[in-house]
Amino acid sequence: MLRCKMVYTVYLRIGVRPDWTLLFCPSAQSAAAAGKLEAPYPFVMLRPELAFGAEDRLFVHGSILETGRFSALTFPGDISDQDRDLLVRSLNLWEFRPASRGGQPVGVEILLIIPRPEP
Repeated sequence: MLRCKMVYTVYLRIGVRPDWTLLFCPSAQSAAAAGKLEAPYPFVMLRPELAFGAEDRLFVHGSILETGRFSALTFPGDISDQDRDLLVRSLNLWEFRPASRGGQPVGVEILLIIPRPEP
């Protein structure tokens, strides 16, 4: 789902097991910047109580902007309207130290993978 050659992975400890997985790569605008890509780091997270239906995991595709906020979120795959609405409200409250290159904030394309919590 990500449109890039090199994909990075971080695991988000969200308070339930298993951890959520955040895949990210430089956005088209930041791909040309020089230097090592430093991961975005969430410092405000809110975990919604999701129903999941028959799915074992939910997917969220979009961006984390230079401002440290999610943008252009889409929800590939099967997801109920209720879970989508809960995720949108929750993720709009998240705040990140944005990804950076050479000490400068850069936008990244993301795929957030949310697994069904263990009982």
